[in-house]
Amino acid sequence: MTGRNKRFSDIDEMPPDHSILSKARRRFGRDVCEQFFRHVVMLCEKAGLIEGNKVFLDATLLKANASMDSLTERRPYQELQALEQYLDRVWSENETPGDPGDGGGNPAPPPGQKENKRKDKAKTNERLVSKTDPDASLVTYNDSRGLLLAHKVHIAVTGGPGRIVITVETTSGCFPEARVAADLVGRHIWNTHLKPQEVVAE
Repeated sequence: MTGRNKRFSDIDEMPPDHSILSKARRRFGRDVCEQFFRHVVMLCEKAGLIEGNKVFLDATLLKANASMDSLTERRPYQELQALEQYLDRVWSENETPGDPGDGGGNPAPPPGQKENKRKDKAKTNERLVSKTDPDASLVTYNDSRGLLLAHKVHIAVTGGPGRIVITVETTSGCFPEARVAADLVGRHIWNTHLKPQEVVAE
């Protein structure tokens, strides 16, 4: 199809460059992108692809576009930032939902070596920051890749055959998944107007 009647790309056409999404995101802003997302969820719901009685939660690490050479001491770096920008960042980083019953939502770490590793990693992230991507944090990806700077993408997927992604939240790589769980379920209810009876997570 050609001309004004053409609405979709042909199957043999080259897909758009990945930068198109980045440019559109900057141009439209977060609010407009979230409206698009909610509209797609609504269309999926109208098509019967969403079953709201069960939600699956998971997270995956996303490597930051920053090298280990960009790490610097956090305190001098923060002192160089504008005061208002720094206060906004501190406020947003500490504005995290937690379970009121456990004093902040932090899950108890397993005893032994894992506990020591987590403490050491937390101290390292408190001391160091990437000049290229200050929102990234140091994480251990696996035995072969070792430490790297990363973000963590938290995803809520609805039950049913469609397996539709209902909501997504991005945090620093060392952010505990348990502290995002309640927010993901809340956004699921907001986007679908359906209260799940069962939540499944690792």
